[in-house]
Amino acid sequence: MIRLYESDCGLRIGLEKVETVKTVSVGVWVKTGSRWECPEENGIAHLIEHMLFKGTMRRSALAIMEEIEEKGGSLNAFTSREYTCFYGKVLLEDQDMLLDILSDMTYYSTLTSENLDREKMVVLEEIAMYEDTPDDSVHDLLLSQMFQGHPLGRNILGSTDSIERMGQDQVRKYHDRYYRSDNIVVSVAGNVDVDATIRSIESLFGDKKGKLERSFEPVSRVSGGLTYQTKKIEQTNMCMGVRSARKEDPEYYPLIILNSILGGSGSSRLFQEVREKRGLAYSIYSYNQSFWDAGVLSIYAGTSHKNAMEVMQIIFAMLRDLRDHGVETSEYERTKNQIRAHIIMGNESVSSKMKRIGANLVEQNRIVEEEEILTNLEKVTLDDVQRMAADLLDPTNYALAIIGSEENRKPLETWFENQKGR
Repeated sequence: MIRLYESDCGLRIGLEKVETVKTVSVGVWVKTGSRWECPEENGIAHLIEHMLFKGTMRRSALAIMEEIEEKGGSLNAFTSREYTCFYGKVLLEDQDMLLDILSDMTYYSTLTSENLDREKMVVLEEIAMYEDTPDDSVHDLLLSQMFQGHPLGRNILGSTDSIERMGQDQVRKYHDRYYRSDNIVVSVAGNVDVDATIRSIESLFGDKKGKLERSFEPVSRVSGGLTYQTKKIEQTNMCMGVRSARKEDPEYYPLIILNSILGGSGSSRLFQEVREKRGLAYSIYSYNQSFWDAGVLSIYAGTSHKNAMEVMQIIFAMLRDLRDHGVETSEYERTKNQIRAHIIMGNESVSSKMKRIGANLVEQNRIVEEEEILTNLEKVTLDDVQRMAADLLDPTNYALAIIGSEENRKPLETWFENQKGR
């Protein structure tokens, strides 16, 4: 059973007691990411994530890591388009230390100009590494095509120009704007004293009061079409997408099954046809991203330049077949069983429990219990999946991002344009 608590200052806490373990996992979820940045701030949420590890009023950067690691614990963070998360895991006896460090980092990081200049260099190296990794960057290229002119289309890392221009005053103001109690969720999983832990969290994280004001730019449209980036690399990297469902939409659970059948597992149609039967790609898969007001179903494939057209043709042919002829009963049953097992097995560790609780609260503003997920999954019929495929897999709505060779550009652009209406 998950305990949910909200303090008077707006701080929200989600906690699951797990009596069979001797560890505790804690996450601090701040509802800020690249979506909340204006163009000149692009990359600032991710930069602040880095900065919070660089020292506080009480601890140096080295002291933060030494204090955690001498107890055998771990500490990490990530920034997404819609939130930032700082998380750690320690033995149960070191819970108070972990909570104190996370609170210290969240509210009392010094954000000095010296550390900022150094960390900007680190992020610029991260951007350079990212740009040299087309199998990563092509996914963001797809979102920039689909969400043109919208914050969801911007890179989480920012650009070289935006990071270089970032100043200390700008960073401090952004931190003060979003790192406050009413914009934070703390999630905990472990064999903890529930009431004592809630009191401790409220005392540590509930002291940045105020009412957060933010502007929310809803997604008004999602664009199709092709964007092609030429690069001297050994493979063509392709990512195709179409608008899909959010986690709160009734279509979400049929979408989970459809995605798994399409390319979400080793037994999926795309993996079996493109990799196992034809040997045309090492990496090919599909996945769904759900934002607050839009979802995106994507397919990625990386292949040699000479095989790029053939792989693209196979993908589109399999999408047409799925749309026109639907899913086989055995395929549907096998996939439901597979997903059910993955959900249960994926929720067994304290880290996965902590992340599920935190993500639930920042993404959906509620706790989604495992039983609810399994019940909703069980309700999905074969006809639901067939309808989802027929509605979703419309070539006129497809967006495609490619990072590949110059010689492939014109043939792939012409071929993609000819697929509309088929």
